[in-house]
Amino acid sequence: MNICAQAFANNLDSKNLTYSVSRDDDSKSVISFPYKQRRTSIIFTGEEGVQCQFQTVIESVPEDKVMDLIVVCNSLNTQYRFVKFVVDSDNDLMNYSDAILTPETAGDECFEVLLRSLQIIDEAKPTFMKAIYA
Repeated sequence: MNICAQAFANNLDSKNLTYSVSRDDDSKSVISFPYKQRRTSIIFTGEEGVQCQFQTVIESVPEDKVMDLIVVCNSLNTQYRFVKFVVDSDNDLMNYSDAILTPETAGDECFEVLLRSLQIIDEAKPTFMKAIYA
């Protein structure tokens, strides 16, 4: 596991939080964190893992609601600065966050971005659900 991914894993271990390592090779390390029937994948790339992306699948979007959800994503993207909401090519509503890390602070920084992302998803989810099921 690269240095930044290991620092984040150590941080999660120190808090007795559950996670899994779903990929670990020379090009990237991926840590998966479960939360409320979702899983956030934290992808560490670059030398020492200093480039980091958080990806969460929030909901599968019915074909007839894709355009409605794109409008909602655009609206919420102007409200929330630390995350980006998109509907991907598989019609999954996704949340993305990015971070550039240093090996010395990666554990704390990643945990902070993870908490912010999950909090924003929780705040935005009722808006998405209304657009999908209304």
